[in-house]
Amino acid sequence: MPFDSDFDLKLNHFVQNSLFSFRKELMEMVSIPSISASIEQKQNLTRILEKMQVVTEKMGFRSQIIPTKGNPAFVATLETNPQAEWVTIYNHMDVQPADEPQWKSNSFEPQEINGAIVGRGSTDDKGPALTTLYAIQFLKENSYPLPNIQLIYETEEEIGSPNFSDFLQSAIAQKQVRITPSVLVSDTIFEGEHPTLTYKLRGVMRCFVELETAPKEIHSGLAGGVAQNALETLMRALLQCKDEQGNVTIPELMDRVQKPSDEEWKSTQKISSHLNVEKFKQDLGVKEMFTQNPEEMLERIWHKPTFDVHGFENVQYKIGEIKTVIPAKAIAKVTIRLVPNLTPEYAIEKLRVHLQTINPNIKVTGSGSFPSYVPVDNVYMRKAQEACQYGFGKEALFVAGGGTIGSVPAFQIQFNNPPIVLISQSLLSDGYHAPNEKFELQQAQKGIKTMAKYLSSIVP
Repeated sequence: MPFDSDFDLKLNHFVQNSLFSFRKELMEMVSIPSISASIEQKQNLTRILEKMQVVTEKMGFRSQIIPTKGNPAFVATLETNPQAEWVTIYNHMDVQPADEPQWKSNSFEPQEINGAIVGRGSTDDKGPALTTLYAIQFLKENSYPLPNIQLIYETEEEIGSPNFSDFLQSAIAQKQVRITPSVLVSDTIFEGEHPTLTYKLRGVMRCFVELETAPKEIHSGLAGGVAQNALETLMRALLQCKDEQGNVTIPELMDRVQKPSDEEWKSTQKISSHLNVEKFKQDLGVKEMFTQNPEEMLERIWHKPTFDVHGFENVQYKIGEIKTVIPAKAIAKVTIRLVPNLTPEYAIEKLRVHLQTINPNIKVTGSGSFPSYVPVDNVYMRKAQEACQYGFGKEALFVAGGGTIGSVPAFQIQFNNPPIVLISQSLLSDGYHAPNEKFELQQAQKGIKTMAKYLSSIVP
């Protein structure tokens, strides 16, 4: 669709003039502690969706908050032309917990620091959601081509989207959600200085691994050296799930791992040439890595499964205090990142068999999300490439992703495998899931331009 000669001028003017309101609205969104993993914060999941009702309805959307088997979902529609194509835009409004001591300010009292909004959820995923809304507002106000829009906001992404597929199925049946020809997602990260279009995502299996060695804690002066320590025993078992080089060693799990295709490997090699290892380490604050070879780094992040221990329940956690007892029960929080051909059910079963071979008293429970693969040879991806070049001023790279977006396989199932376009807006240095998470306002402005260009370009 051709644009008038003033498109660039009007868009630049809009981006500059809307910076104050964008900053204000994003800070209001971030101030709501919509932590899906916290029972105490459940009411805030509804609060953030009510906030999004206010934001979207003033733009002309019709919205509703829909209960699910778990946390609520949000659906809003903007019909611009009965003859125009529909597009679904997905984001999530739930966030990670934010109680780490490294936060320099209150994680839910956002501040602007060095040109960025700092606060939990600023970049994952509230900032990118808001840039897309501002892009829609610009196109609508200036009567530029705009598809019919269906917004879907989830509040369970950070806990694996356990109910999202069922929600879509039910909402489609009740005509609360329509199946659209394509889906747009913005919940991914730049590769260095380049925007990315993600074609593959790992799944994740979240597990609780439990071992009980006694009905209660035991004084270490009475039984130390005799009674088994639940924490130590469990840790020894978990250490047998990967080797000292970080390779997963769970029997039979690796047997199903498919090697990257020749085309994927060529892409991995090409993108590894853009990877600045030292900047990667600096952005993440990493001191030691299993490898510093760029190709091997991307192979591990994109194409191989992982096993990680994230923490323990039922053990001492108070800072500066040592309680001299032998733990009677320990529960480890672990994940297995899954590549295509590995299902959550297969992964947890192989983990359970492996650990119970070491210690038959170990119990393993959990739930997970499937890995996903998105075809790139379609008109939507080509339009996204052009939009990224326009908005961010850099070539978009086709990448695999090491993380998980549980909604993607759900859309593939319930929307009959539509093209799903994953356009990144966040930077590696933004601190996904980390203390002092931020979203740069300059990046937001470029995101508005990119999304405005993309949404206009997919209108026939």
